[in-house]
Amino acid sequence: MSVITTRVADCRDCHRCLRCCPVKAISFKSGQAHIIDERCIACGNCTLVCPQQAKVIHTDLQRARAFLTEGRQVALSVAPSFAAAFPRKVVESFEPMVRTLGFTWVEETAVGAQVVARKYKDLLLGREEPLISACCSAAVNLIEKHYPDLIPYLAPCLSPMATHGLLLKKRYGPDIKVVFVGPCTAKIDEARRPEVAGIIDAVITFPELQKWFEEAKLEPMGKKNGSSGGDGLPARSFPVEGGVLQAAGISGDLTSRVLTVSGLEECLATFRDLAAGRIKP
Repeated sequence: MSVITTRVADCRDCHRCLRCCPVKAISFKSGQAHIIDERCIACGNCTLVCPQQAKVIHTDLQRARAFLTEGRQVALSVAPSFAAAFPRKVVESFEPMVRTLGFTWVEETAVGAQVVARKYKDLLLGREEPLISACCSAAVNLIEKHYPDLIPYLAPCLSPMATHGLLLKKRYGPDIKVVFVGPCTAKIDEARRPEVAGIIDAVITFPELQKWFEEAKLEPMGKKNGSSGGDGLPARSFPVEGGVLQAAGISGDLTSRVLTVSGLEECLATFRDLAAGRIKP
């Protein structure tokens, strides 16, 4: 089941989602939009263009809250882009605010990304075949569902999110719960994958966490440590274009053989060229 569904009662036959879906994963029946699961890559583009807000993203928010209500020990893995998603005052007191909600530990996903970056550097040494980063869940979905011939080129590594979840459970015990918070709809989909299930127990988005802060009437607590355990890590640059290279310390001659693409349209164009043999980075 797709992480995105259509609230049929609110769908007004405008076809905007159909026109804007980059992978043609939406069909219309009796004037209502329907997600085609086998084509959907969970990019969330349709949720942004729907004027009636009829597209609904699956939420793990109640699940995450239940862990805390039950008295479970819960770690929050925070995508590095949190610094751009919240007001500065919230960023500066992010960790104490999250702990006030009941989380036992708060740490940036960049800790896991640094481990992934080292693996990528090892994989690239002496490699002649293309290697495609598997950090982006939507890009992985795009390859698996639309460019299956490229699957052998996907890096045989878990994403930074899943890697960080493993590190947290190894450090604090297998019975803890790990909740990931980030900006991406596709991460909700990734947490359902067999190789990730049981590592990441819930995924919430930055807007959901902001709403949680507001409902709990939490205010910024003055300038505190907003780093959430990621200070000094090159992998904090993972969310930006070229961040994988920077985190892995890849430089010199190798960079001339590396393609850095950003955004779904560029991914589509690159994968088309790669599948057709026009490029071989």
